Amino acid sequence: MRRGPIELAMIAVAGGVALVCAMVKGLPLPGAAPVEQGMRSAPPARKVRPADLPQNPLLGLAVVSADGRAVGRVLSIDAEPDGTISAINVTAGGLLGLGARLVAIPAGKFVRAGDHVRLTLTAAEVGALPTLS
Repeated sequence: MRRGPIELAMIAVAGGVALVCAMVKGLPLPGAAPVEQGMRSAPPARKVRPADLPQNPLLGLAVVSADGRAVGRVLSIDAEPDGTISAINVTAGGLLGLGARLVAIPAGKFVRAGDHVRLTLTAAEVGALPTLS
């Protein structure tokens, strides 16, 4: 027995409706693996807000070069997976924030000194560092 395109379309629609009804009722779909009893889905992931993260005390501190010049402020920190600081990212140059650029100061080239960060680099050396993108 040969079926026409309209008849085939009606069978496909009826089959789709049957599958949707089975899914809504929670019945297993044909060919699907059975669901184990007591099996639960994973709990939803907890969203972490920036306010929940511990803040590094270096963030926002003024940065002073080895020759005593104000360089900028610590904008962000690069860290290794174990939490060791690998670099501080400093806004350098510019006037009142205009024309400032972001540079990375590697670990070992800075130390916290009270309310600021002191570099072992001169202002000229900081000026020669590549700009971060």
